[in-house]
Amino acid sequence: MKPMYSSCKPLTSADRFAAVLLIAALALAPIVAGGLDELPNAAVEWLIFLAVAVELVRRKEAHFPRFAPLVALAVFCLLVLFSALFTENIYTTLKSVLYLLSCLFAYSLAGMLSRSRKIASAVVWTFVLVALGISLFGVRDYAIGTGGGGKFWRALLHGSEHWRLFGTFLNPGYFAGYLVVAIPVTLGVFLSSTRLIGCFVAGTGLVMEVSALLLTGTKLAVLALVVAMLMMLADITILKKLTRSQLLRCALILVVLVPCFVLFSAPLTERVKEAGAGGTQVHSTRFRIYVWRSALQMIRENPVVGLGPGTFEVAYPRYAIAGPTKHAHQSYLQVGAEAGVPALLALLAAVVLVFRDYLRVFRRERGVSGGAPVADNGSRLPLEEWYIFPDWGLLNCTLFYAFVGSCVRNLADSDWFLLGIALPLAVLVGVLSARSARETPVMRIAGVAKVVLIALTAAAIVLSISIGVGDYLAPDEELRSYDERDVQTEYRRYGQAVLANPLNPGFRREYAKCIVLAQGDQDTAERQLAVAIRIAPTDAANYFTRGLLALFANQPKEAIIWFRKALRYNPNSTQILQQLALCYQRLNDVRSYERVLRRLIRIENSDYERIRGVPELVDLTYVHAHMYFGDKFLAARKFSRAVNEYKAVVDRIENWRSQTKILQMQRALGMLTQRQKKTILQALRGAYLRLSEAYQLSGQPQLAESARHKAESLNIR
Repeated sequence: MKPMYSSCKPLTSADRFAAVLLIAALALAPIVAGGLDELPNAAVEWLIFLAVAVELVRRKEAHFPRFAPLVALAVFCLLVLFSALFTENIYTTLKSVLYLLSCLFAYSLAGMLSRSRKIASAVVWTFVLVALGISLFGVRDYAIGTGGGGKFWRALLHGSEHWRLFGTFLNPGYFAGYLVVAIPVTLGVFLSSTRLIGCFVAGTGLVMEVSALLLTGTKLAVLALVVAMLMMLADITILKKLTRSQLLRCALILVVLVPCFVLFSAPLTERVKEAGAGGTQVHSTRFRIYVWRSALQMIRENPVVGLGPGTFEVAYPRYAIAGPTKHAHQSYLQVGAEAGVPALLALLAAVVLVFRDYLRVFRRERGVSGGAPVADNGSRLPLEEWYIFPDWGLLNCTLFYAFVGSCVRNLADSDWFLLGIALPLAVLVGVLSARSARETPVMRIAGVAKVVLIALTAAAIVLSISIGVGDYLAPDEELRSYDERDVQTEYRRYGQAVLANPLNPGFRREYAKCIVLAQGDQDTAERQLAVAIRIAPTDAANYFTRGLLALFANQPKEAIIWFRKALRYNPNSTQILQQLALCYQRLNDVRSYERVLRRLIRIENSDYERIRGVPELVDLTYVHAHMYFGDKFLAARKFSRAVNEYKAVVDRIENWRSQTKILQMQRALGMLTQRQKKTILQALRGAYLRLSEAYQLSGQPQLAESARHKAESLNIR
C-alpha cells in the first residue's frame, strides 16, 4: 500500500453506486436504527459493507483517503479486534465489531466520495431532510398524544403533564443526542444555501429540530448544544465568516426561534426545576455517577483488553452499584471498560486529530472559504444548481461544531453506541475531512491487501445478513404464554432463528424453553443451553434459564445449583432470587427460604433499587417477601412490624399503579396482560385487608377502617 495524493479525477460508475448506498444508509440509520433491534441495524450495516465491496471489486486499485483521524481509528479498530480475542461474550462482540467496521467504512467512504461537491452536498442535504422529517413527525405525534387542540397547548405550558418526545429513537436522550448533531449542520445549510427554497427548507428544519430538542426535556443534550454553539459563534466572529446576507438570515431565524423557545421549553424547564428541588432529576444524576464508578472499576480490573467489545450490559451486573443499565451513559468510559485503556487512547487520539485538522486548516485561512479539490468538473445539470454548495467554508465550520457537540454530549451518555447516531456522525465527519483538506493523502489498496479487505467485507456481509435474518424470524418478545398453540408457533420460529443465527445465545435460551414446553425433550433443551453457555459463559440469563428448566422438571435441588451460578454473574437480580426462594419453598427449607427473602429486602433498601435509570419501572418482586414477613409478624402478634411490612407492599403496588404512562406502554407491548394486572390488584386488596387487621389488633381502629375502605374501593375485573 503506497501513499499517494488524490487528484481531481471524475467519479466512476462504481463511485456513484457506492454513493447511493452510502446515502441510503445515512437516511435509514436514524429512522430504523434508533433502537437496539438487530434487523434494522444489520440492514444499515449491510448497505455500508456492500458499498465498500463495490468499490473494491469494481476497481483494480481502490484509493481510500489516509486522513490522520482515519489512521487513529484504524489503530482503534485493531485494538478492539485484539480485545475481542479475550471476550466474555462471542455474540455481542461480533455485533460490536460489525458496528465498528460499518462506522469506520462509512467514514472512509464519505471521505473518499466527498471530494465531489455533488456527492458531499447530497450527503449533507440528505441528513438535513431526514432530521427535518423525524422532528416534524415527532412533534406531530407529541401533539396527537396530548389530545390535540387546547390540550396540546396546555401540555406545552405544563411540561409535566405529558411524556417526553422520543422521535424514532429508543428514548428521548438518544433523540436529543441526534439533534445535537443535526442542529448545527442544519444551521450551516440554512446559511450556505444559495436558493430561497433551500433556505426555507433548512430554516423549517432548524425550527422543528430546536422545538423537538426542547420537547425531549434532555438537560445535558441542551447543555452540550449550547457549548458547541457558543464555541462556533466565537469562531465565526473571530474569523469573520459571515457575509451581510448571512447575518440577515441569522436575525430572521432568531425572530422565529425565540417564540419556539418560549412555547416548547416547558418539558425542559420542568425537569430543571425538579433538579433544583432535589427531585427525580437529582436521582438521575446520581444514577449516572454510580454507573460511571462501576465502569471505572471494570477498567481498573481489566485495563489492557477490557471485558470484550459489546459486553458492558452482560458484565455490568457484577460491578453494579445502582440499578440495571445497558450502557455506561458515557461513551469514553464504556470504550475503556469494553476494549481497554489502549483502545480508549486510540479513540481519543482520533478525536484530537479531528480537532487538530480543523484548527490547522480553518484558523490559518481567516474568512477564506475552504474546500477540497473538485472532482466533478464540467457543466452541471439545472437540478444540481439547487443543492450544490459553492462555498464550504462556513458549512465545514458547522460540521465541525456538530462533532464538538456530540463529543461533549458523550461525556454524559453513550450516543456513540447507537448506530442511528454514530453512523450519520461518521459520515458527516468524513465529509468534513474531505472538504476541509486542500490535498488528501490516500492509500492505494491492491494485491494481497485488496483480497484481505474483500474477504473481511464479505464476512461482514454474511454475518450481518445472519443477524438480520435471525432477528426477522424470531418472535418479537420472549416466551410469556404457555398456551399450546402459541408454544408450537414460537417453537418453530425460534428453531428457524437458531438456524439463521446460531451464535445468538438469546435465541437458544428461548428455543430451549419451547423444546421443553412443545416437545417435552429435556435433553435437547439442555444441549441448546450448553451451547449458549459456551458462547456467553458470564451471562447470568443462560444459567437462570437452565434453572427454570430444572424447576419445570420438578428438580428443585438441581435448579438451586443453576440459580446460584446465575447469581454469581448477577447478584442483585430479583428475578433469580424469587425463583431461588420458590425452590427452597418446594423443599420446605424455611431457613433458606427466609434467607433469600431477607436478601431481597436488603437489595430493596440498597442504592441498587433506590437509584435506577428509569425509576418509573417499579419492581414488584419485593411484594412477596414483605407479605410473607407481614403474615409471620402478625401471627407472632408483633403488630407494629406487621404494619410496616404490609405498608411496604401497599406503597410499592400503589407506586406501580401511579405510573400510568409506563403501564400503557407495557400493555401496548404485551408486557402486561389483563390477567397479570388482576393478580396484582388482588395482592393489593389482600395487603390492605391484612393491614387493616394489623391496625385493628394494635388499637388503631380509624386507620384500620381507612385501610379496609381502600381494599373495598379497588375495582378488580
